Amino acid sequence: MSILSYIYPAFGSLQVILLSVLCVITTLVLCGRPRNLPPGPRGLPIVGNAISLIKGALPIVYTDWSKKYGDVFTVYFGPSRTVVLNGYAAIHEALVKNAENFSSRSPNQAMRTPDGKTHGIAAEPYGPKLKEHRKFAMMSLRDFGVGKRSLEGKILEEARGLGPERV
Repeated sequence: MSILSYIYPAFGSLQVILLSVLCVITTLVLCGRPRNLPPGPRGLPIVGNAISLIKGALPIVYTDWSKKYGDVFTVYFGPSRTVVLNGYAAIHEALVKNAENFSSRSPNQAMRTPDGKTHGIAAEPYGPKLKEHRKFAMMSLRDFGVGKRSLEGKILEEARGLGPERV
């Protein structure tokens, strides 16, 4: 026998429906929006704020929301959450004054390497491994002449080879 056969005789069908609705509401409240996020427009459960963004161009919608919620607010694109910085002061504080806290990219499956085990240099979280990869990449590129004045002459020579009508 199933659990429902034990529960159903004890309750009427209306009580079972009300109990189910109460469980769903409790789950939504307990698993809802984390409390440490900035304020923002409430989104729908599956699509987030996508419907609101269809109404107008993204910069205009963000400007309207910044007037209502402040320069830092939260937006949902489907299940993914994005914190938007709008305004020079908010961006400067995040990216200059607190650069260590905001230097990593959000994890994204599309940015992983084909084997799925590593992030690669583009999506590596900020830390010692990223510093090592960046140092190796810069040393390798410098060997090819990137960042040196000697490469400028070769570029100008190739540009002159295109002819005066193309430069």
